[in-house]
Parts: sequence; structure tokens; C-alpha cells
Amino acid sequence: LAAHAARVIYNAERSAEEHERIGYPRERRQVIPNGFDLERFRPDPVARAQVRAELGLADDEPVVGMLARRHPQKDHDTLLAAATRAVGAVPRLRLLLAGAGVEPADGAFRALVARHGLEGRVLALGERHDAARLLAAVDVATLTSRTEAFPNAVGEAMAVGLPVVATDAGDVRTLLGGTGDVVPVGAADALAARWVTWLTRSPAERQRRGAAARARLAAQYALSAVARRYAEQLAEVAS
Repeated sequence: LAAHAARVIYNAERSAEEHERIGYPRERRQVIPNGFDLERFRPDPVARAQVRAELGLADDEPVVGMLARRHPQKDHDTLLAAATRAVGAVPRLRLLLAGAGVEPADGAFRALVARHGLEGRVLALGERHDAARLLAAVDVATLTSRTEAFPNAVGEAMAVGLPVVATDAGDVRTLLGGTGDVVPVGAADALAARWVTWLTRSPAERQRRGAAARARLAAQYALSAVARRYAEQLAEVAS
């Protein structure tokens, strides 16, 4: 049916390429990225203090966060492998993780954490619906995916004003646009090195990097601007 469509709209360049590889018409391609609510996702010192208190974290405790369901493509194994490498340089490192299947009650996930020797370092919160609050408590956001289309988790972290370290999956590099660190897929050593770089810098330096990321998101991916692009496409098709 794609050959009969006036437009084929994708939210990521990678998605367009994958579909066109199996026959979708390139000449009808439009890529419109996901948009982000910058009022909902924003720097929030009050939420940071509240969430850290709820989780028993000191204000100066270094925290790397990833919000993603447990799935082979999200590659929690590489995430945990990176943490085992980073603790030598950052002895107080903690991981804040949330998503379906990322919880102590999940025996397979608990075994994975134990295999990496990270018991007591991982805050596994399971599926949550307060991503903005949780991100406020993080110092460095990460994503270790093997494949992606358009990574909402990265954009949400940018909106909250966090330094981001992510694997080169899907449109991660395009979204970050130089405001975050991109490492090869599966590269635990590189992930750990970039986490350590940011965790050992001052809070002011992390805030400057996060502010640049948020400014890029506001300029390119604000929800209102993305909605306007959809409206323009619909108007053209209807005219």
C-alpha cells in the first residue's frame, strides 16, 4: 500500500532506510522526528532532592541513569559491564535503572547484576511513569542500545539538561548533534571512560553540557515545532 500513499512519514532516518530497503518508495519519504514537551521535561533541583531522598542517595553520590525496558536490543549486559569498569575510577558509582523487567523481583535481571558483581550498586525500579522526576536525580544519562529508530530516552535526558553518553544506534548521533558522547555499539570500555569523564568533572561543567543539549532540543525538537511539521504535511496532501 505504501506505493499508493501521498506521503510515508518516518520518525527517524534509520527507519526510512530500513523500510526503503524492502521496497518502500523513497520519493514519498518525509522524516519528522518525535517532539518533546520541554515543560514536562526540564531541570528540576527540587525533584532531584526528593527522588534522591526517596532512594537513599546522597546529593553528591555519582549516578548514571538509563530508562529502558530489559530487552536484548537495549543491551543491559554492556551497561553493567561498563559499570564494572567505571567503579575503579568512581568508587561510589550507582546505577539508576527503570523499565519493564528491570527490577529486583525479576530473577534473570538479578542474576545478571550478580554476574557483574554489582549488587548494592544498582537501583532497579521496574516500570515507572515518572521519567522526568527520575532523570532529575541522575548525573549522567546513558543508552546502550544495539538498535534504535528515534531514541526518546536520549531526547528526554537532553530536555532535563543532562550530559548523555550513548551508543551509535539509530538516530542517536543526529539527535545529540555534538552535545553528547557517542560510542560504538557494545563498547563497554568506551562507555565507562566517557561516564568517568563526566562524573569526575564539576557539577557546573555537567550543567553546561546539559544546558547545551537542552538548547539543541528546544531549537530542533520542541513538540510545537514537530506538530507544525505534521500539520504542514497534512495541509499539502489535502490541497
